[in-house]
Amino acid sequence: EEDEATIGGVRNGRLPLVGVSANVEATDFIAEVKLSQCYRNAFPRAVEATYNFPVDPSACVCGFAAEYEDGTVTRGVVKEKQQARREYREAVGEGKQANLLESPRSDIFTLNVGNLPPDGSV
Repeated sequence: EEDEATIGGVRNGRLPLVGVSANVEATDFIAEVKLSQCYRNAFPRAVEATYNFPVDPSACVCGFAAEYEDGTVTRGVVKEKQQARREYREAVGEGKQANLLESPRSDIFTLNVGNLPPDGSV
């Protein structure tokens, strides 16, 4: 299974999924699901990857973290949409690794991963 990568603003590739795990804890009618997926940049240069994933409209996303191959972990922080987008674009423009998680609809989340290095994984 693969997801499309956006490189230079053009969808032109896929990043291979190299690992997946799920941890589910259920109590009565409530379930806490922690999903982990690992993707690798198989391209010869850093890429900006865009990943869209469905979430049940009745579910609640309570956190986000991205762990890079070098051990760096970024954790999501809720910010005003325009501020978050601006900070993401600035970080990517400066060559930094950055993430932006948004929910364009109640049942879809979009994750942008900026500057994933060649042969790097997240």
